[in-house]
Amino acid sequence: MKKALTIITLLINFLMIVHPAFADTTQNQTYVPLAVSDVTPLLSQSDVIKTGDVEPDKLLNITISLKMRNKDTLKQKIGLAHSQGTYGRVVSDQDLANSYLPDETSHSKVIDFLKSSGLQITKTYNSRMAIQVQGSAQSIENAFNVTLSYYTQNGTEFFANSSEPQLPSDIAGFIESIDGLNNIPLKSSIADSSNGTAAFTPQQIQKAYDFTSAYANHLNGQGVNLAIAAYYSYNQSDISYFLNNFGITATNPISLIPIDGTPQRSKSGSEETTLDIESALSSAPGAQLLVYDGDNSDSTTETDEFTQIVDDGKANIVSYSWGLDESEYTPSQLNAMDSLFLAGAAKGMTFLIASGDDGSSEINYPATDPYVTAVGGTTMSISSSSGQISSEVGWSYSNLTQSGSGGGVSSVFLKPSWQPGTTLANSSYRMIPDVALNADPNTAYSIYYSGSWEQIGGTSVSTPEWAAIFALVDQSRSNNGLGSIGLANPDLYSLASGSVFHDITSGSNGEYSCLPGYDMVTGLGSVDADKLVNALATLQSTTAVDEPVATPSGLTATPVNTTQVNMTWSAVSGANSYKVYRSTSSTGSYTQIANPTTTSFSDTGLTQNTTYYYKVSAVGTSGEGLQSNPVSAVTLQATLQSIAITTPATKLNYNIGDSLDITGLVVTGTYSDGSTEVESITAANVTGFNSTIAATNQVLTITESGQTVTYKVQIVAPVPVGNIPVGTVIFSNGQALDLGYANNPTHAAEVTQDVVSSGEIYIITFAGYVINNSTGAILTNLSVLPAVTYKDASGNVEHFASGDGPEVSTSDNVVATVSASTVGSLVTINITNPVTFVAATQFQVYVNGAATSSKANLGTAMTVYPAQVSGSIVQVEFFNAVGTQIGTTQNVTLK
Repeated sequence: MKKALTIITLLINFLMIVHPAFADTTQNQTYVPLAVSDVTPLLSQSDVIKTGDVEPDKLLNITISLKMRNKDTLKQKIGLAHSQGTYGRVVSDQDLANSYLPDETSHSKVIDFLKSSGLQITKTYNSRMAIQVQGSAQSIENAFNVTLSYYTQNGTEFFANSSEPQLPSDIAGFIESIDGLNNIPLKSSIADSSNGTAAFTPQQIQKAYDFTSAYANHLNGQGVNLAIAAYYSYNQSDISYFLNNFGITATNPISLIPIDGTPQRSKSGSEETTLDIESALSSAPGAQLLVYDGDNSDSTTETDEFTQIVDDGKANIVSYSWGLDESEYTPSQLNAMDSLFLAGAAKGMTFLIASGDDGSSEINYPATDPYVTAVGGTTMSISSSSGQISSEVGWSYSNLTQSGSGGGVSSVFLKPSWQPGTTLANSSYRMIPDVALNADPNTAYSIYYSGSWEQIGGTSVSTPEWAAIFALVDQSRSNNGLGSIGLANPDLYSLASGSVFHDITSGSNGEYSCLPGYDMVTGLGSVDADKLVNALATLQSTTAVDEPVATPSGLTATPVNTTQVNMTWSAVSGANSYKVYRSTSSTGSYTQIANPTTTSFSDTGLTQNTTYYYKVSAVGTSGEGLQSNPVSAVTLQATLQSIAITTPATKLNYNIGDSLDITGLVVTGTYSDGSTEVESITAANVTGFNSTIAATNQVLTITESGQTVTYKVQIVAPVPVGNIPVGTVIFSNGQALDLGYANNPTHAAEVTQDVVSSGEIYIITFAGYVINNSTGAILTNLSVLPAVTYKDASGNVEHFASGDGPEVSTSDNVVATVSASTVGSLVTINITNPVTFVAATQFQVYVNGAATSSKANLGTAMTVYPAQVSGSIVQVEFFNAVGTQIGTTQNVTLK
């Protein structure tokens, strides 16, 4: 059947011409995703359901966060400063701008892209850490090649992108995150009391945690800027009534800094803002409150809020009682926020962040960031006689209220050097909380909100109380001529073994229990505020911070061959070693590839004709210095030495007028570096083809990059058929079938028999010439064609002489003789001038429809029984060489 299938394939090829479709792939720029994912992991949860796409004309505000430069170096510098006893600001604003914040060039390029994408720039920052833009959903989708869709989870609707945003490759390396592609709402860490227990007054809290001793030393936060990062509006009348009721005098009016528009009223959101202000002011009434108040509580506004706080650089202390589980942020959002907290720490800011109220079931961010202090919660009782703490345990998780002190292990941030691994978890990742204070709503705080008193708990209250404590710390340090404490955690953990903290050893937030020392329910414990103030008030640098080693200069990168680049640079005084970094993009991520102790390095194993970018930094006793400006080198390209045909073209025989066909042609090149590669050859690489004249051995030359190789083809003038119809298959057994007849499934058995009994098979194409079905060669001599019996598509029979001769008569001359025999008769059958039975080689005799003999070869005497005589009429069937009946039964008169 293989040959029969080939015939059918050829027929299809004769009848069909396939026209390729071409897609317009022209694109001015290459687009790539961000280095870190910007799709919220929330979408992978099974209870998140897509409900539709965001309306194209919906107006959206998004924030583009830019990457810091030399971020790892700044981390090392901050760590080194605190390990050597330097507190507060670590680098100047000028150094921060020159070496670490996004530079003007990258900032301008991103702005140009956003404008060219049809987006409106609504805000930029002096720090260049973010750019706010506005545009329709459709323009944002087009700009970043995403689709924004609506989703629901447990009745909460939000929109989000389900695929990674794409950016032009020349700016993608500048961008850390794109906020605003989702509007997943944040959660506050507020817990309302439900048991009616009388709430603590500010004075009771201050007595229990020994604020009062600090107050006796004239500390109230005076001269300290304490920022409340919040969302939604508050009523000044609530704040004033609260303070007046408890006889507290705030010495400074609140400074309101709206974020992303005018804050609106929200029951839970405005309540959170109110309690943050009342808690902070009641315990640090002399502080200047800066309320950064966002118009709504989503991650975009969160980014905008902290960008503004860090950009302003006014706040000494920042209190924040919102967040989400780490897993609900995109990885790129976490990177962008971490950069903000890092920059704030470099400026000497102290961030206090609520660890959340969901026990161990959620790991709250930003609390897990290593540049903030995470505040957990306790359950505290006060002695009615002394006002001192009579008992304090961890705020335990309640299945009834589904709340408790937030705590656990980050899955993103590594454990900082200052955090001990003393818990049962012994994790290599950041653990929270760091500290705690009363937060149980059953031992609640008195808060005045919307014209009435409420009993409020949660780490939303313990966090601003801790912020107030640090306001007293910073005031005390200022009185001693020192700067603010800044990143507080290294100092807090250094005090763990003393009497500053109340070690909490009882209670559980679900997965974790309170333990002696640090635990993931209450951290280091609650605090004696006055003792903490005294411990931190006079801390100052006892060892000068070593200045980082200088940045290497004179860096050069020189390609040596196709796989190697050599680098050299000038020696740096005080350097013990150097670090070499490499990237394949000037703005992309650089990877350390070497740590040499000399001022040279050879980078090997590279890819030919590829641009590589390099930076070098020096490493001294103070740690790693700044990385140099990048230099680039392009590896050499191997030159082509020779080419060879490793697979010939499928078509080597052509008709006059044919076009060149190099299908199947494989040409392999050998290069100067010894490598081989299959070359991309097109018809444009081939010369010498001329199909206008016949040629037996026409030489074609393939040229690639100056190298050549030749092969030969045959150009023939096909001999057209003149008698047998076109579209015919001819078998060497003398059968000829119209292709329509041959491809009819009802004739499959007949065609199969013809294929089996034939040697060569020929096809008369619809163009009127003959090809050999096996070789594809065009016949230039039709004499090889046998005489044939031809059947048209309907099965009608005609006969043609050999060599595509003329149609011939259909009468066969059958000669039949009979002679006597001892049994029956001997009959001999032969055919002279065969026409119908050209392929016949055997016969069988029938009398009155019954076989009277077995099969015998033509011209051979065969015994027939019963005996026949001269003049008898018998029937004869004819068979081909393999015994297949051909033609119809013939009545023959015996002679």
